[in-house]
Amino acid sequence: MKQILLFSLFASTCSFAQIGSFDPTFNDDSYFQIQNWSSIGRIIPLTNETCLNISNSGYDVPMTLGKESALIKFLANNPSGSASAQSQINPNLPDTLSGFRDFTKDSDGRIVVVGYRHFDAPAYDKIFVGRYNADGSIDNTFNGSSFLEIDYSSSFMSADVFKVLVLSSGKILAVGKRANSTNILVRINANGTLDNTYGTNGIYNWNFMGGSYSKIHDAIELSTGKILVAGSENDPTNNNIQTAFVVRLNGDGTIDNTFGVSGVSRVILGQFGKASTINSMALTSNGSIIVGGLGFWTGQQSWDVSRGALAKLDADGVVDAAFGTQVIPSDYSGINKILVGSNDDIIAGGYISTAGIRSTLFAFMSDEGVFDTSFDADGMITNSNTPNPQILDFAFQPDGKIIYVQSFYTSNFDNGMYVGRMLMGTGTNHLEETSLNQMAVYPNPSNGTTTISVTKPTQISVKTINGTEILTTTIENQKMIDLSEFAAGVYFINTAEGQTIKVIKE
Repeated sequence: MKQILLFSLFASTCSFAQIGSFDPTFNDDSYFQIQNWSSIGRIIPLTNETCLNISNSGYDVPMTLGKESALIKFLANNPSGSASAQSQINPNLPDTLSGFRDFTKDSDGRIVVVGYRHFDAPAYDKIFVGRYNADGSIDNTFNGSSFLEIDYSSSFMSADVFKVLVLSSGKILAVGKRANSTNILVRINANGTLDNTYGTNGIYNWNFMGGSYSKIHDAIELSTGKILVAGSENDPTNNNIQTAFVVRLNGDGTIDNTFGVSGVSRVILGQFGKASTINSMALTSNGSIIVGGLGFWTGQQSWDVSRGALAKLDADGVVDAAFGTQVIPSDYSGINKILVGSNDDIIAGGYISTAGIRSTLFAFMSDEGVFDTSFDADGMITNSNTPNPQILDFAFQPDGKIIYVQSFYTSNFDNGMYVGRMLMGTGTNHLEETSLNQMAVYPNPSNGTTTISVTKPTQISVKTINGTEILTTTIENQKMIDLSEFAAGVYFINTAEGQTIKVIKE
């Protein structure tokens, strides 16, 4: 395990910095603090130089301080510090006791955010969905007020949301949980009104296993228009133990019973008979599903402890026994985010504890579940540069580097969020750095136009995940292709010389 301690990250220059290591050219020391009092963070790279970030202060902040939600645009290559690099956009929320959970962009570059609004007497939370224009200004065309609230006030049942998608149809899907009972899926028209053709008044509440405490943490739209969702639910067939699941839904929100067993694939990420949950998932080039989260095990002191874990399912929801359950070999660890690279290698981000000290974690492995020791002896890179840190989210920049956001907290409720960058490179087992390849594709993922650059003229073809060719063209040097008419999902761009890059259409 490569351990990078405190602020002495490393002294080499960028041109000689090791792949899979933290980027010393990023704000001089590879990261900077972007928000105080924040425990939720998501990030979207716009270019190699700019990123969008959302944050909120979380529940562990004294309520007198409010929530301090923020939508922030910053320069990823700012050398002089974070202050001049940030442009904070104040959210148009009803009050300060509100918080962002997730965000994404639509095909017009507008920013869709989801979160919750807290009420007192009695205490409960509402879901909200809002939209900003690409320049950060309020989009008042969205429901006439820039945001829509999902109201369960008649029964004072709290709801929360963890993931938002802009679907290929232009509609918006938000997923999460409702109180301690069912999960929730809400579909919204592009104009910000509830889609009444979906479920009941735009809402589905499911208990996929017939249990309770059901919640959805992640969702992916497939090229077929179907939706994969993942999370956890107390399973009545397994002593009501919290059980991880992946479910495939039809486009209309009903359960696709051809997936898994009656539409549900149960995933064991911990010791048999103990709780587990999925926090993130990603697709490989053949449609297999990589999931990451945590499971519980009996620790050395006889009580249950969490460990981060990954598993693999085929496209039909059958758990891949050959991949097995890949467990982070440390108590009190967890996986928050999964990415799959263009050659199907897997990166998992989260946290790990060693001798009672928590560190951020990046784990690297092949799509066969083998830890990639070319990054380090055990395929893991950790960093304890802040107290109790963890990786919340990360994404590939167009140049192949990884931009990430991490949180930290101290025992006196001093918490916050940092943004950093990691170098990646090429090699037998490494994720590809597309700027060094014969072909580069950016932005990737994309929900509109994407650019393909090549170092010499070549013919390329674009294929679906099922191998159907949908586009062929010749590129001399650089060409823009329009993906906006394609369904959301995974596609593959192949060159005549045999190079393949996976492209995700959002």
